[in-house]
Amino acid sequence: MLFGGSYWLFNLAMSQMSVFVCVHLYLEYADDPQSGGDKIAAGTLWAGAGGLAAGWLTTFSYFVFRIAVPKYRHTLWSWTSGRQCAQDYFHKGKDEEAKFTEIFSMNLLLWESEIGEEVRAWTAENWARWSEEKPSWFKPEVVPDQFLPAGALEHLGYNRKRRGSAAGSIRESFREAEGGEEGGIPAVTN
Repeated sequence: MLFGGSYWLFNLAMSQMSVFVCVHLYLEYADDPQSGGDKIAAGTLWAGAGGLAAGWLTTFSYFVFRIAVPKYRHTLWSWTSGRQCAQDYFHKGKDEEAKFTEIFSMNLLLWESEIGEEVRAWTAENWARWSEEKPSWFKPEVVPDQFLPAGALEHLGYNRKRRGSAAGSIRESFREAEGGEEGGIPAVTN
């Protein structure tokens, strides 16, 4: 998404306006009561649409001004996208802790294609020092495998090629049970 929160807000407003368009279209094109169809009275429809819009506006305003954290409120109408925000957390992080905790807590899809190589180089450059100093924020388990420096998995005690998903671990267990062969699930014998 290129437009950030402003696009989201625009879509919210359009969805609310569509209610009024639908009422107008219904009143314009619905069957005429003279021809035997039951048409809802215009006043009832406009009052219902207005009530729904007022209810939505009230709850949305309550959310914006009472629930949304003030420091993040601007993101509801800003032009900054999630991708740009993720990259800014890394580039403008005030220290290593801020960079590490922010970038590795975000979805990879938001930043890997744009700054993945930069994050990989930064991680490789600092990994040995972090491993030695062990700062409180340094949590190797949150770093995706592709951003670990060479040999880090073995040093962390992982004897597999990668820390995988549960599905990958199950597949590997089946392969080991079959004697290391690539293949399907072992047959069940009675």
